[in-house]
Amino acid sequence: MKFAAIDFETASYRSDSPCQVAVAIVDDGRQIDGRTWLIRPKSLYFADRCIAVHGIRPRDVLDQPEWDHVWNELLPMIEGHILIAHNAMFDMAVLASTLIAYGIACPRIEFQCTRLIARRCWPGRTGYGLKPTADALGITFNHHDALEDARACAEVALAAARITEANCVESLEQLLSIRRGFIEHGSRVGPRSICRSKADRPGPKIKRRKAERYSPIIQARTILDGCGGVRPLENKRVYLSGTLLGLDQVESLRFLESLGGTLVAKGTEKIDFWITGISDCDSTVSVSDNSDHSYSDEVTLDKKNSPLFINQRQLLAMIPGGLSAARAFSGIS
Repeated sequence: MKFAAIDFETASYRSDSPCQVAVAIVDDGRQIDGRTWLIRPKSLYFADRCIAVHGIRPRDVLDQPEWDHVWNELLPMIEGHILIAHNAMFDMAVLASTLIAYGIACPRIEFQCTRLIARRCWPGRTGYGLKPTADALGITFNHHDALEDARACAEVALAAARITEANCVESLEQLLSIRRGFIEHGSRVGPRSICRSKADRPGPKIKRRKAERYSPIIQARTILDGCGGVRPLENKRVYLSGTLLGLDQVESLRFLESLGGTLVAKGTEKIDFWITGISDCDSTVSVSDNSDHSYSDEVTLDKKNSPLFINQRQLLAMIPGGLSAARAFSGIS
């Protein structure tokens, strides 16, 4: 078992504001190295809620190197390794966004998520955050210190390998029927589960044209391209609660990106659209309880510039062509 576990802490809700990064190197089924760096972000703005989480303040990073210097030391450690993180899409967003912010070429990086691994390895638990997962496995660590989190993440992956008797990351993925994600040219595709029946089916995988024709993502691009390429969520910061159109979480996020949206985390200071889909207890995103909100056909932004709450049907009605175009999507009446 060989991989590199990585963890970021950020100064604010911007994904390009890392203030700490750490990596734990695993080889032959055990941790053999680990290192942490404090980072001076481009902006010394630190959000109060971020400080409350990790305890790092502007004064702690004043004399620390910026990301470009840290990257020169970090890259040799992780080269040749698959990266593993808990809630990996967050950490990979920080990595990709910060490389772009510094004008550094983003190499292809393959990564896996221990939250997804834990869901497949130990189904039925009430929580799959790093702390409850580590507690259930008897792993003690100081949460929200980057190196401690990276080491705990590595131990979760190693525990999953032991229980499945996997001897490498590839074997673990095959046994759990999961697929790794990757970063390429700054774009991210997240890890995902594979239908077990299809994963176990022998022979070559056949692309089904009918299924592709009714893909909501393909439909979105076709309709929008036919309307001059106008994207209803262009330049909008979007948070998704739940999933859309019967898709899984990763495909739901890709669908919103195809509409031009910029995906942001729940705690982001400015969210333009809060989209409520179908709640799924197995979703890898944090799904909030929206029972206190009522949604009508006409939704307006309040005076405090709070997010615009819309549901799936209202989102589809924003597509050029209105509801008639929305009905072109599979499963939407």
